[in-house]
Amino acid sequence: MLVTILTIIILVFCDQFLKIYIHNQFQPNETMTIIEDVINFTYIRNDGAGWGILSGQRTFFIIITLIIVIILIRIIIKNKDKSWIQLIWIGMIIAGAIGNLIDRILLGYVVDMFHLIFIDFPVFNIADMALTVGIIGLIIVTFITPEEEHVI
Repeated sequence: MLVTILTIIILVFCDQFLKIYIHNQFQPNETMTIIEDVINFTYIRNDGAGWGILSGQRTFFIIITLIIVIILIRIIIKNKDKSWIQLIWIGMIIAGAIGNLIDRILLGYVVDMFHLIFIDFPVFNIADMALTVGIIGLIIVTFITPEEEHVI
């Protein structure tokens, strides 16, 4: 369980640190090339989900995020002695949710900055990466872990 807590703390810290940097150093929609034709930093203020879905639904996102985080924390506490790798994946999901929740509460929008040039993909942040990787990892590990070890 300690590794899960550390995962959450480290990811939320990195996410918020980079968001604060981008927020303070860039103007909205300003872009800086990281790797030509591959990835840029582009400061986007996103008040919805990916591709702007459900734009302006701040209260909805805050409530849903709080419910999900509470459920996942209860799962971690209840299953603290089970599959540690599943708990780390859940920790990544929690970290991503908390990272974006902080933005929604404090700013009213989520700070996004990673812009993949080579594909049509929405601009995203570290919290989004943690959520995505955590969900994919949890799904994969759940399929290969014996049922008695499942945390969900």
